[in-house]
Amino acid sequence: MLTGRDVDAAEAEQVGLVSHVVEPERLLESCYAIAKAIIGWSRPGIELTKRSLWSSLDAGSLSPTCSSRASASSSSA
Repeated sequence: MLTGRDVDAAEAEQVGLVSHVVEPERLLESCYAIAKAIIGWSRPGIELTKRSLWSSLDAGSLSPTCSSRASASSSSA
């Protein structure tokens, strides 16, 4: 990621950039299966996960990310 080098799907899966790779003709089916699983999760859990992911993208260091995770943990308790 730091080099900006393109990686193919197989390499992305191998190094953990993606959770799994599907063939193009199975993409929509796979998306619906993932969506069906997410629907079963709690709304607050999904919101906290999304908030944590977005804040980690904006973080210049780990300290803001750790703080938001700590507050998310205490608000869900």
